[in-house]
Amino acid sequence: MKTLSIGNSKDMALRIVVPEDLIMDGQCAFPVVGDVAEYALRFYPRGDTDTGPGDLPDFGSDVTGEIENLDDRPVRSMLFRGAGFTAFVKSADELRGPVHLRGYFEADFAALLPESARVTGSIRRRQLITHTRHADPDGRYRCAGTYTLSEVPDGKAGLRTGLVPAPPPVSGPFAGTGWVEMVAPRDGPWIRESGILVELDPLNPDSAGA
Repeated sequence: MKTLSIGNSKDMALRIVVPEDLIMDGQCAFPVVGDVAEYALRFYPRGDTDTGPGDLPDFGSDVTGEIENLDDRPVRSMLFRGAGFTAFVKSADELRGPVHLRGYFEADFAALLPESARVTGSIRRRQLITHTRHADPDGRYRCAGTYTLSEVPDGKAGLRTGLVPAPPPVSGPFAGTGWVEMVAPRDGPWIRESGILVELDPLNPDSAGA
């Protein structure tokens, strides 16, 4: 089996979104080029989400592999085994046997996925994912926003949420206590570093995921 990444049909690396919450919760180490990393892996087929980083070509992958159905519910749970990886997939489409899918990979909490939905590999490259959203007239952030990629600055080991401190209401129970809530900015865009896009070389790319 062969893994194909958009933009380079000879590239065996997997593009994997490592979300901010996994890093900040300590579930995943901050990605470093050259390190060997293991991720609990989920694959989102294109079309299963209306918005998200998978809508951008730089995040996506065209991948070939074998589908194993885990149940027969309307939205099926499946394992997608490819070149050096096994990913968990949920889809309303009936997928069986050898398939070629377009979508994107994302690391997830290990406890939420089957134990076999894993990939281990060497980090070839990392890019910072920045999510920018603009507030609606009522101050809420309902729009999907835009995702951009940039190189990770040297020495960076954390991600900025873009939240700002807000004092409690003067009539509330926490008034005068020094307690401060972190909220999305009320003026201007909400610029959040939402994760790291990792290019991972699977350790065993010539074999299907176990």
